[in-house]
Amino acid sequence: PAVIRVDRHTVAVSKVSARTNAPSGKDDSFRFGSVFGPDCIQAEIFEEAKGLVQSAVDGYNVLILACGPLTAGKSYSMFGEGSEHRGLGPRVVDELFAIRARDAWRATLEVDVQMVEVVDARHMSDLLGRKRSPPGAGGIAGPSVRLVPQAGPGLPIAASASSSSLGSVAAALNVVVDGAVTRRVGGKQELRDMIQEGLQNAGLGGAKTHVAALLTLTRTNIATGAMTRSKLALADLAGMGQQAQPEVNAAYKSLEEVLRALSAKQQRVPFRDHALTQVLQDCFGGSAKTLLLLCLPPENSHRSDSLRAITLASCGSW
Repeated sequence: PAVIRVDRHTVAVSKVSARTNAPSGKDDSFRFGSVFGPDCIQAEIFEEAKGLVQSAVDGYNVLILACGPLTAGKSYSMFGEGSEHRGLGPRVVDELFAIRARDAWRATLEVDVQMVEVVDARHMSDLLGRKRSPPGAGGIAGPSVRLVPQAGPGLPIAASASSSSLGSVAAALNVVVDGAVTRRVGGKQELRDMIQEGLQNAGLGGAKTHVAALLTLTRTNIATGAMTRSKLALADLAGMGQQAQPEVNAAYKSLEEVLRALSAKQQRVPFRDHALTQVLQDCFGGSAKTLLLLCLPPENSHRSDSLRAITLASCGSW
């Protein structure tokens, strides 16, 4: 295989001769917070992310993002369903509502959800506002949405400009997703069903798209009335690589440029160069917490794509 798990924190990528495509020289090695082999189970991976759910409830913006080459198992790792095969998304939802139940005596926790797909650098569409068309009318039509800068203090957060549940909050935020449906959820199964609904509506135009579930958490202390609001984003990127669509690779390039700018502490971070990085911008840098779930196929045929993905994830401390 081209990609090998060396130990708990190290992955190696074999070097090959450009002329013969045969192994050549010492493997390149890269270190990460955790590296899992092909025999790991979903529950093991979730243990790495579990603490981030509590952080989101505590008021931090959190992003869990699955990325990597084509056929690497990103969607399975993020949104897989089934008792043993549940991905990070369903497990995060279960943990979120377990925390809400545990803390119900001292705080209320309201959960609002949006789901969007990023089509290209300038276009997104709503995945929860799609309705079945009449027979013969072309299937499903999804409204397009746009990011709208707003004046005011605070971190940007995705919220529907027309959402009655968020009300005047949108005016105080830097960015809102205008035109996307926002739904208030009462329980974990309801939220899991909504996410599945959004996933089923993704990519219906034929293009590979990036999907994000955007959860707004509003926590109110019962005794004092003090309130915190945060964003918990679950994103599943389309597969990158030589066989991927140009729009998909462009999103990865923009993501890499953002991570490099954050690592270098540049004054200008190019969030606005792509809709993907703009809608997730409040989950990078500062006090935000981000987990990059990098999925890599081991086959030699994917070696160059895997190496590029590793380079993206290794581009500094951000």
